[in-house]
Amino acid sequence: MRVRHTPLYPEDCRIDALAVKILIFIGLITDYYPELNYLFRY
Repeated sequence: MRVRHTPLYPEDCRIDALAVKILIFIGLITDYYPELNYLFRY
C-alpha cells in the first residue's frame, strides 16, 4: 500500500483543532475551579 500524504478526510484536521481547543478550555476551567478536577479525574 502507498502512504497518502494528504488525509483521507479533511475534516480530521478540524476535529483535531477542535479537540485541542476543548482540552485547553477544560484546562482553563479546572484552573479557575479546582473542585471541578474531580469530574475529569475519572
